[in-house]
Amino acid sequence: MDSILEFIHSYSSFEQSIIGAAVFCFSTWLIRIIFNKAKKGGSIFLSEYSKIDVVKHTLHKEYINTTDMQLSTFGSTVALLYASRWLIRALLICIFFVGISSFLESNWLALLASWCCFNCVLEANSWVKNSSANRSVSHVPENMKKEIYEKFEPQKNSAQESNAKTPIKQD
Repeated sequence: MDSILEFIHSYSSFEQSIIGAAVFCFSTWLIRIIFNKAKKGGSIFLSEYSKIDVVKHTLHKEYINTTDMQLSTFGSTVALLYASRWLIRALLICIFFVGISSFLESNWLALLASWCCFNCVLEANSWVKNSSANRSVSHVPENMKKEIYEKFEPQKNSAQESNAKTPIKQD
């Protein structure tokens, strides 16, 4: 092991960074191959990931890769929502470990920054999770809920309303 470390230390910092990036990419690629093989093995733990694979497949097959613009837009939006959820999770993990590292190194300013970033990303997470249940706004006064809902309430298309009021002329 020492000979490997001495060999790596003989390179410049740029070359060490390239070696580190290559090792990181190779190990990530290898782990993903092993992970995909494990999913196919039928593990109970990995069955949830198998369900996610079916959702991704169906989403792309039936929605995104269609010629219907509305379905394609809907599918792309759903895919972006799920991707955002995974990106937020990854960001939370990174910020958490930077915060732990800052704490262990007694770097209090970086720890404070990590804490603030962590809370901001948690707030971002609350925007992508489903909060349509009434309990998510149960703490808000009724008059405030009504006022805000009236501003954001989906409006019916004015063309649909005018068509409903006027009969269609037939020739």
